[in-house]
Amino acid sequence: SAQSYWEALPTAPNGPRHDDGYFINENLGWVVNGNGQIWKTTNGGDTWVKKFDKGTVYFRSIAMLDSLYGIAGNLGTNEFGGQTDTNLIYRTTNGGASWNPINNFIGIKPRGICGLCVVNDSVIYGVGRVRGPVYFLKSNDRGETWYTQSMSQYAADLMDIYFTSADSGFVVGGNGTPNENSNGII
Repeated sequence: SAQSYWEALPTAPNGPRHDDGYFINENLGWVVNGNGQIWKTTNGGDTWVKKFDKGTVYFRSIAMLDSLYGIAGNLGTNEFGGQTDTNLIYRTTNGGASWNPINNFIGIKPRGICGLCVVNDSVIYGVGRVRGPVYFLKSNDRGETWYTQSMSQYAADLMDIYFTSADSGFVVGGNGTPNENSNGII
């Protein structure tokens, strides 16, 4: 008989689907969802505590630099569910006890953030958004300031990002609109 190595976590937080999660070790982790919620576990998922709840946000991504500093990315307005919050990045400096909007963009402010990637203790990359417009973001100061660059010459939508070092990485998304007619692009 086939053996399953996956099982649903019975202690998972209630709510809509969780769009992203980030663990810095086997015990300490966070998840985000489209109802503007950020949940934290300190015991590997045995219990979860809601640390932030702002229903006007669609959190699509989360990334932590360490146990204190982290970033949550908002999908933005006019996307799924009618969210109205125009703050695209929320930042914690105290392990998720509080989350504050960050609006320090050098370049054009994107419409939404879909993917985040931590490279080291200072550098974070971001990308977005589903159904565009598409932007690449970089922070060198733990998420306080963000440099942006349009990626519209390369893609119509960008969903996720992964960097192997501070200067080498990948972004993934699609090359056409609407999304149903799009082909994947890397």
